[in-house]
Amino acid sequence: MAVNIFKIFFMLISFAGYISFLKASSLSRSHKDHLRVRRAFRAYYYNYLDEIAMATCAAIPSSGPGLIYAVRRTCGEKPNCKDICTDHALRKQGPKEVQNLAWHCKESLHVYKRQPALKDNYEEYTDSHKLGLAVYRHHSCTVSGCGPNYCCCVAS
Repeated sequence: MAVNIFKIFFMLISFAGYISFLKASSLSRSHKDHLRVRRAFRAYYYNYLDEIAMATCAAIPSSGPGLIYAVRRTCGEKPNCKDICTDHALRKQGPKEVQNLAWHCKESLHVYKRQPALKDNYEEYTDSHKLGLAVYRHHSCTVSGCGPNYCCCVAS
């Protein structure tokens, strides 16, 4: 009995998702209309700066395995990324498995805010040959002042 209830429940959920898909795909679109249907609970823009920093940190080659974190840094604060990544208070935020690992800085980044917003190119190519988002790699973990706003920290 309970198994049948679960089957019916999941069939209804699947059907509701199919109906939502049909409604979303039946929206009329022109090339001037840049409408995208939200496919998850979060909006597309929830905090893309963190995602850019994390993707950049993960893409930088490393000397071996380890967990990579993109850690925010406030403009003008005294500690540099080397200080931030080796701080014991930072490692205590992670799971117990990483707290006793060796932590070091891999890179410092400046992910630029308020860059030009490009149009959605999901349906067709728009805004080609235009500058958009920008990231500056400092190639150092000891830059201070208002340089980096993200630190690439590695626990290995």
